[in-house]
Amino acid sequence: MKISASLLLLALAPLLPFDAATPAESLEVRWTTDVHTPYLDFSNDATSDFDARLMLLDDDRLSVSGANFELANSNFNIYNGTMRLYNASPVYYAEFARYQTGPNVNNVGLLFRTEKGGTAGASVMLDAMMISHDGNVGIGTTAPDAKLAVKGIIHAQEVKVDLTGSVAPPDYVFENSYKLLPLTQLDTYVQKNKHLPEVPSASEMEKNGINLKEMNLVLLKKVEELTLYVIQQQQEIDALKSKVK
Repeated sequence: MKISASLLLLALAPLLPFDAATPAESLEVRWTTDVHTPYLDFSNDATSDFDARLMLLDDDRLSVSGANFELANSNFNIYNGTMRLYNASPVYYAEFARYQTGPNVNNVGLLFRTEKGGTAGASVMLDAMMISHDGNVGIGTTAPDAKLAVKGIIHAQEVKVDLTGSVAPPDYVFENSYKLLPLTQLDTYVQKNKHLPEVPSASEMEKNGINLKEMNLVLLKKVEELTLYVIQQQQEIDALKSKVK
């Protein structure tokens, strides 16, 4: 055992060699003037600067540097900021890593990758999910352009959409002040454009996609307008019947 003003070294013989000057392996309890002073330091074989180490620091951080961390029968291996979770046999793994998510090197997110199994040595790593530096989440894409971007099919039991914002529900259609487009003008518009007013064309949908909230409200508006057209026509039919009588 070596005790000094800056270092307390515990050498546990015969498991660890007792050599105060150049220990081959060590368990150290340190107390120094460093900003982050390790309480426990597990180091590899070296005569100086035990560079592969597991450290428990005095600010409650657990630091793993240049080494592998094994838990039960699985390995968490750290390679340049990437952590991998392995199967024992055959050797396949999933991983998550720091990932630059923009032109600025300071824009760093997390990339989660999975392995699509095949025969050993012929598997393919898939970019399963990305969390970008600005909090966007991408599933099936590494370039999420919204808070949640999914490349693929979404299967859900229920989806709830808030209607707060600039898009208002179309109940104003039933106000007395609402001007319903005459059917003759509607017919002219449809013949020319091949789609209803306020509804994007097929080419626009293919190019820009659709906003489900806005599209549902537009379709609701068209249903309400159609209801008004039906009511209007029924009133005209009733008026004609009265004249015939």
